Amino acid sequence: MRPANLDTILLIRLDRGLRAALRGAAQRRGTNASALVRAAIAASVETDAPPSPPTPSAPAVAVLSAAA
Repeated sequence: MRPANLDTILLIRLDRGLRAALRGAAQRRGTNASALVRAAIAASVETDAPPSPPTPSAPAVAVLSAAA
């Protein structure tokens, strides 16, 4: 389903080989070239943002030991 808030058209020039590769990649992912390009641009722009803090892979555990 197409997002409702698309209001800008961006024209880009591709050579035939890149266009064919784009069509193939979109088809393999079950989407269309336009959605694939939007996702690639969004991912590229997001990488320019400051990195978010890493998420812990496991909860922190406190270990208490008695003094001997």
